[in-house]
Amino acid sequence: MFAMESSENYLREFTSRYTSVSRSEFMKKTRIWIFFIALALMFVGCKGKKGNTGRFDNPLGLLLPGKPFITKVTPSSGPTFGGITVTIEGAGFRAGMRVLFDGLDASNVQVLSFAKLQCVIPAHPEGPVPVTVISPEGESYTLNNAFLYVLFEITPNMGGVNGGYTVTIRGANFSPGMTVFFGANAGTNVAVQGGDELEVTVPASTTGSGAVDVELNYPNGEKVLLAQAFTYSDWQFETPDNGTGDIRRMQGFNRGTYYNIMAVGRGGMILIYDGQNKSWSTLSTLNKVGGGTLDVPPTVNFEGVWVTPTTSGSTTKFNAYVVGSDGYFLRGQVDYGNNSTWLWEKFDLGVTNDFTGIWGFLVGTNHNLYICGYNGTALYIAGADPATKATIGPGDVFDIKPGVTNSFYDVWGFQDVRASGATDKDSKAVFFVGSSGTIIRYNGTTPIKENTSTAFGYYAGTLRAIRGFESTNPTVYVVGYSSYTPTNSYRTTIIEGVFDPANNTYGYTRMNVGSNSDSLYGLWLPENGNGERAYASGGGSAIYELTTNQGAKTWAPMPSGDTSWWYSAIWGYADANNKPLEVFVGGRRGRVMHHLPDQPNTSNPHMWSNEQTGVFNDVYGNAWNNIWAVGDQGSVYSATNDPADPNKLKWTQETGPGANYNLKGVWVSSPNDVWVVGEDTTQNNQGVILHYNGNGVQWSTDPQQDPKVLVLSQANSAMNAIWGFGPEDIYAVGNGGRIYHFDGSGWSQVAQGTTTNDLLGIYGYRSSYSERIVAVGKGGTAVEFTGYSWRTVTTGTQEDLFDVHGSSNYNIYMVGNNGQVLRYNGWSVYSQTLPQGTTTTNYYAVWVNDYDDIYAVGSGGVIVHYGGYSVGWEKYNSPATGDFVSVFGADANEMFLATANQVYRGHSHWVVQVVRTLTKRIYNASVVHTPIGTGDIWVVASDGSSARKRSGKWQRFDTGVQNYLYYAMAPNLGGADVFACGERGTLLYWDGNSWSKDTGKDGTSTITSFIWWLWGTAVNDMYAVGSYHYQGGYKQTILHRTTTGKNQDWNQVTIDTANTRTGVGSPVYSPYQSLYWIEGKSSNDVWALGGTSFLHWNGTNWRPASTAQFTGGGVPSRYLYLAWMDRNTGKIFAVGSGGQTAIYDGTAGGTGTWQTYIGTTGSTPSGTSSTLWWVYGKDANNVWAVGSSGTIIYWNGSQWTLQTTPTTSTLYGVWCDGEEYVYAAGSYGTLLSYKISDPARGWKQEPVSTNQSFYFVNGDKQKNKRVIVTSEFGTVLTK
Repeated sequence: MFAMESSENYLREFTSRYTSVSRSEFMKKTRIWIFFIALALMFVGCKGKKGNTGRFDNPLGLLLPGKPFITKVTPSSGPTFGGITVTIEGAGFRAGMRVLFDGLDASNVQVLSFAKLQCVIPAHPEGPVPVTVISPEGESYTLNNAFLYVLFEITPNMGGVNGGYTVTIRGANFSPGMTVFFGANAGTNVAVQGGDELEVTVPASTTGSGAVDVELNYPNGEKVLLAQAFTYSDWQFETPDNGTGDIRRMQGFNRGTYYNIMAVGRGGMILIYDGQNKSWSTLSTLNKVGGGTLDVPPTVNFEGVWVTPTTSGSTTKFNAYVVGSDGYFLRGQVDYGNNSTWLWEKFDLGVTNDFTGIWGFLVGTNHNLYICGYNGTALYIAGADPATKATIGPGDVFDIKPGVTNSFYDVWGFQDVRASGATDKDSKAVFFVGSSGTIIRYNGTTPIKENTSTAFGYYAGTLRAIRGFESTNPTVYVVGYSSYTPTNSYRTTIIEGVFDPANNTYGYTRMNVGSNSDSLYGLWLPENGNGERAYASGGGSAIYELTTNQGAKTWAPMPSGDTSWWYSAIWGYADANNKPLEVFVGGRRGRVMHHLPDQPNTSNPHMWSNEQTGVFNDVYGNAWNNIWAVGDQGSVYSATNDPADPNKLKWTQETGPGANYNLKGVWVSSPNDVWVVGEDTTQNNQGVILHYNGNGVQWSTDPQQDPKVLVLSQANSAMNAIWGFGPEDIYAVGNGGRIYHFDGSGWSQVAQGTTTNDLLGIYGYRSSYSERIVAVGKGGTAVEFTGYSWRTVTTGTQEDLFDVHGSSNYNIYMVGNNGQVLRYNGWSVYSQTLPQGTTTTNYYAVWVNDYDDIYAVGSGGVIVHYGGYSVGWEKYNSPATGDFVSVFGADANEMFLATANQVYRGHSHWVVQVVRTLTKRIYNASVVHTPIGTGDIWVVASDGSSARKRSGKWQRFDTGVQNYLYYAMAPNLGGADVFACGERGTLLYWDGNSWSKDTGKDGTSTITSFIWWLWGTAVNDMYAVGSYHYQGGYKQTILHRTTTGKNQDWNQVTIDTANTRTGVGSPVYSPYQSLYWIEGKSSNDVWALGGTSFLHWNGTNWRPASTAQFTGGGVPSRYLYLAWMDRNTGKIFAVGSGGQTAIYDGTAGGTGTWQTYIGTTGSTPSGTSSTLWWVYGKDANNVWAVGSSGTIIYWNGSQWTLQTTPTTSTLYGVWCDGEEYVYAAGSYGTLLSYKISDPARGWKQEPVSTNQSFYFVNGDKQKNKRVIVTSEFGTVLTK
């Protein structure tokens, strides 16, 4: 196509260019220009039959400027808040054009030519939109899905004022060379991970806490301003176990018949893999050579590691060298023949630049090291081994002086080119690789900057890792990322360098990686091989494999699961023929993936194995190692870690609720919190929701005994599916359009009248700003709740829909009969194009791992998978021919399928290793006390672990158990003693040096159930309360420890039931109610409570509140879960379900009055009917209780009042520092503060950015008002 600006311009150019040419040439060119002039005149002056200027009525109308059209929008994506300039290409553009993005006018439209214009995009919600151009005459053209609106977001969007941590920014059109500012301060270490994601290190705040703008500056001069998008906070996340940091590098070392691996990472993390036992462990304590421990600041990030054996006679030791930020350098050694303890030394090399990599060579017995880092750091140390150098200092470091200031990210070499005896130093050199495509080849004398322009084209990329092999000519592979083309498109980068002996240099070319856009950080290949097999790892869970076919080398991405994981580290080993045998990758949050190359079915992303035979309707779990499957006739199976193999599952047939129940759905929040739905076949198939609370003994089936149970009275009212956001926010659906919601205190029916069709599936997604719950059922029914009301969704089908699942509010899939696989984006429902032979399948279940990783399964064993827009839907190999009834994904690498009689487990070639258990730890309780003036903080966790913070450093301590720990306390806040309790009768004692396990006893029987709470005045005067299994049911327990020392018995006390309470109402004591709390004003004035039971110890007897009076609301009608005692007055404030509270007047000896309060009406209201989970006070006249739906009530000394809060999330804990602030913590990152001296301020969300739930808040009233909030994923929050 030819485009003209105006006839005058062309005449002017014609005159200037052709006034001095030969006559023949003049006539020849004149004919051409006469044609062009005529064409221009038609463009500007002709009228068509409609009289529109610029339109010529002829069959070649597309060549003329009549009706406009669009061929391309660049960039094709942008932020939801608009404001960026885009270029639109096409034809027919002229002055006065309008541009619409999904009907919204763009601004500042500038026509650059007949075929190109620019405009500024309007704001619009995320998602693809059509782009329309309209001429001044009203003619228009629309290009559907021409532009994608992307939600720019920062994760996390809050952090400490000291900076130094990494955040991820997601958006669009990112490219190397970007800069990021937080307020007026530039972030550092900007690493673009792909066109839509980058990482940046946050600078320290110069304005204190508060929100700041974040400005993204593109290399082309474009700017995107994220207004007030990041908040600096006084709160700091900490990882007591040091096991959730990101793994940066790993190195294996040969133990003879197996390999061990050392992995290092952020936060001073060091992990060890034992290849013999196939298990990972964390070096939470670094023992020093000569004794003591080495303190590594949590701000130190380890970036490189090299491990080598040292043989002396018959003894083989191993040495490790670890480098990191701020010039950190460690040397470690271990003698496995003697013990397995690594001993460490830290040396100051006199360098403050961050070290990013290390590689070494064993020359004789000497360990010679090459180190790289930021700002052109390239160093050499000869003889770094302990036998040669007892200490290492600046005088031992040789500066290679590479002649560049680019940052290096990796170093590797064929040999130690500085060692005597090295030959062919130019070909077998040492290489330093880094930013701007920099490769320095070092031959021992001269650093040579390599020419890599042939490998990059337009833009030089960032190189992150290098490895090589000796072939006919020495060869290296280098991985990274780059903007490869002039159009600035982002490309995965792998280049190959081959030594050219004729020119004594390396030639670099780009290897075939297809059109992928992953950033790569790690590289491994058999160094003694010929380069035919290799592996690379990087961002977005990218793992690439190099294969060679008839000499042609091709890199291709492998199926590796959830794209939220990044893998910076990779290592493997090969057999004698250089065939890879085992490959490991490590990355974000300590996650490690493990691969056995050349497994069968390599074309199928999942390899399925038979897990368990039984009767099944549904399978679900909350982790890969906590899976539950249920079916008809009360069938219940569970799966946990197999002790014999940590990568396998051990299945157990549980004692179900009864063979009369057909169980249709299951939802799990923890091993001790399992919910099922179904029908009771002996009661006219009435619907039921049942609950399991642990230990494999008892299911709750009676709603009178457990508010978590629901039994419908109508016949044929089966409940068919269940989904939860948390244990106090659960939805279930069933026949007749029934939808029930559990809010923590009980079930209630919602959405009445929305539909009467049977509902068969339900799914929900909630973010910090929106939610969507979708239920599907018969006749193509779909209903949804978006925070305000339930409404129907038009699905476009009348086929039955059986299941629904998604990955966001705008990416939800529904499946059903006759090939129904539908995508719902929040506005419209779209039918999917399925593979041939699957279009009439009845699809019974769907699972969405991500937008490009979706499974739908159904009749005849059909499995179809969606791999993204470029892949579409594919049919996968199936392990079965029967109908699949359920599918569940613990993550993208761990999938579970169920037929009516078999559960299958499927995983990719890359199997997540047991290091992942570090990311599942939940810290449930904390103790703050000051033994010997140290100001210790203790936390205990869901996996039985514990950690202590002393002098600013966390250290983990083995408790000897793996049971769920609920609570911990110190009987003497000035001493070293700490007690902890938990499930299965767990009672632990710390004596200042180590943990020991005590035993609860009822006579000669050992108590093995739940211990919820502890209190005591001394080591030999400790109480614990809970419940235990007794004759098929539960019986409350009060245990008393009366001895000192380790491994002691706690004995069940005797309850004197001869005397009953004489106050208002009938006796409420029941020995079959669990006790949840115990505390005393003194050792002879102690109260224990739980459910509706109140027990008192008067120094002589334990009695069920025999002399206390109950007034106000009378005897508590709801369960009480927790209490707080004001130590000054002895007053007790107890809270529980349904908004129930009870207050004791503090009379010594237990002879005083309890006054009860409940609900929002009556003479003694509590102000709420929500379940209350925790209570705490400043004094007896200032007490706060928190609970479900963001509820907080306040006691002012005379009455309870409901306070306004900014959240509807469940609040689990509350604590007061005694003077200034009250803190309340709960689900989905909720952390509220209340300033006592400023009630008008109200409750405010604290600046923490996370969706992690907080379970417990505590602090130190005496030492700097420290606050600690326990959380999940192995983290705690401190201030």
